Amino acid sequence: MARYHLPHDSPVCDLDDPRQLLALGLRPSDVVSRDYARSRAWALRIHRQGTWVGVRWWSYYDPEWASLGLWNPERLRLKEVTPLKLDDPALAEAARTIVRRIAPARG
Repeated sequence: MARYHLPHDSPVCDLDDPRQLLALGLRPSDVVSRDYARSRAWALRIHRQGTWVGVRWWSYYDPEWASLGLWNPERLRLKEVTPLKLDDPALAEAARTIVRRIAPARG
């Protein structure tokens, strides 16, 4: 598992901000939709504004989780790498949230 840092001065279009949704003519359902053609269309519109390094929106699985898409990851800095283990509490919590079963690899 890796943790990255994006400098605070990196302009990210925050789609959790109602003003941004309004300015872009988007509804929350447009953002969280699994219609990838629709997602690509709004992402392209945001990218073409030339203002943002990326876009942030809430997770389909849990609105407390953020998804972040960056046009160019050069500003990211690796902060920490931790080997992921099947008994990691964070992995168990994530599996519960996204309703997935954790099973060891068959070999």
